[in-house]
Amino acid sequence: MINPKKLLYLDLGPALFFILFFLLFWGLQEGMADDSEFFKPTAISLDTDAFDRMIQKPGGKRIVVVMASWCAPCIRELPLLVKLQEKYKDQGLSFIGMSVDYAGAEAMNPFLEKFKVNFPVYWVGEKGIERYELKKIPQLLFVEEGKIVNRLKGMQSKKALEERISRFLEEKEKKRGADADAVDAVNQEASESDR
Repeated sequence: MINPKKLLYLDLGPALFFILFFLLFWGLQEGMADDSEFFKPTAISLDTDAFDRMIQKPGGKRIVVVMASWCAPCIRELPLLVKLQEKYKDQGLSFIGMSVDYAGAEAMNPFLEKFKVNFPVYWVGEKGIERYELKKIPQLLFVEEGKIVNRLKGMQSKKALEERISRFLEEKEKKRGADADAVDAVNQEASESDR
């Protein structure tokens, strides 16, 4: 004889499994939608020596975005810089923010969150003003192979920034092309001397 309690248990087992699986999966999906709250952009405190080491790492081109929360042009320029970082990141260009706020690292955080800044921002404070000879902000420092090779002072238009960034990236290609031409010339000379 079949026990009715076991029959009920057997019939509900798979259904309960699917219901629990669905609830768990749905709950995880909902949680993922809210994860952006955990990844809020935040300015990190860093001394100028550590910042120097970071931008002097070899390889790649970087633009250091000098800013402060009390600088209205800096704040107005941030949304454009976020878009430019997104546009040029796949071309080997990275943006790094440098906050020189007197009020500490936290001062920039509301603006970083508001504009969803997509590059790291470090607070170096007043020492950064002296170290990098910053007379005016906003300012962009163009860094290549660990050296500051150019500066743009003051707020820039989208067109001016895109033109300057394009030239900065082309300089790398021209240099790479010139280096390749020099290597080809040396190789050609070597092959001719081998004859």
